[in-house]
Amino acid sequence: MLSDATLGLVVKLGLTVAASLFCHWRSKAYLPASIISAVTANVLFQVFDYLHEGHFNKFALVGFTFGTLYSFIVALLIGLPFLIYRKRRTKRSSSPVENG
Repeated sequence: MLSDATLGLVVKLGLTVAASLFCHWRSKAYLPASIISAVTANVLFQVFDYLHEGHFNKFALVGFTFGTLYSFIVALLIGLPFLIYRKRRTKRSSSPVENG
């Protein structure tokens, strides 16, 4: 069985990755998608923590602040392939077509 700390880390990482993938998939804006996914992942994690513990942790605000920073960095990294793909696709579609 997982300890509370390990369970929290696994849930936090899972929510962060899921929110980041969804936001970067749906939005073409790289930075806003990263910010929205970080905040969303942390709100969901706080809800999970409340349901798991039965009350809010007394350090919930501190955890939310540092958790958002952690989730933002992960979201930036996960969003890089989306950014590169979209830039290459835009560059390819804007280049002139040669007539054979």
